[in-house]
Amino acid sequence: MHGSDEAKSLVVSTTGYDRKDLRTQFLSATIAGLAMSITVSPFDNLRTRLMNQPTDAKIYNGFVDCAVKTFKADGVAGFYRGFFAIWGRFAPQATLQLVVFEKVSRYREKSGVSRVSLLRRW
Repeated sequence: MHGSDEAKSLVVSTTGYDRKDLRTQFLSATIAGLAMSITVSPFDNLRTRLMNQPTDAKIYNGFVDCAVKTFKADGVAGFYRGFFAIWGRFAPQATLQLVVFEKVSRYREKSGVSRVSLLRRW
């Protein structure tokens, strides 16, 4: 959530949109999704390599070994192979999650409903 708030401040200062404007929420959530993809991508890439190795002829002996072999073979770029696929998976989810969270929070504030009673209604 902190990343989304930082992105929201950046969007407001750059565009002049209001913090509660849907455009601000959408843009900041998209930026937060990009930041999340950048940080998660190397780990997701290594996990995929480990899971896709054949069981009868293992290529890697664990997470660290996979990271070292990936770096030796492809450099830093090897950790970001398939980045756009990962971003395509995370960005829509992060955007929808943060925009819906913002709308629910605003509804709760306007109606004076506490978090606990809002959850009980569902």
